[in-house]
Amino acid sequence: MLLPDRGARGAVLPTYRYYLLNDRGAIMGRDDFDAQDDKTAVAVAELVSGTCSDQASSFELWRGTERVRAAKAPAHVPPKAACEEPVQQAAMDLELVLRDSRSKIAESRRLLRTLREWEGRGELIPGVFGGVSAA
Repeated sequence: MLLPDRGARGAVLPTYRYYLLNDRGAIMGRDDFDAQDDKTAVAVAELVSGTCSDQASSFELWRGTERVRAAKAPAHVPPKAACEEPVQQAAMDLELVLRDSRSKIAESRRLLRTLREWEGRGELIPGVFGGVSAA
């Protein structure tokens, strides 16, 4: 049994459900992840959807029954290094889960290239923040 992720002060972090959609609105991939707040979750979702934009044209982000954000995949994604460390790690964790999924998004060339680049630099450390669970 997985225990809920806890933040720095021991509080249970909210869980978000993330959907990657193609231009017809079909789900290309999805997963759940924990984040400190909506702002952090949106930053993770935008970063990952930009990375997967060759397969997914938009995304939806939900916290329970509330839709937090629905948007087009960003045309320009800032480098992960420009993001705060928790956002970087959560995005990498989510990208690894999507790569290893059986969903269509696992075929994203941009996703695979991005992960190879991080692995090549020795900067890919899955699970450090523990914010992603396989769904």
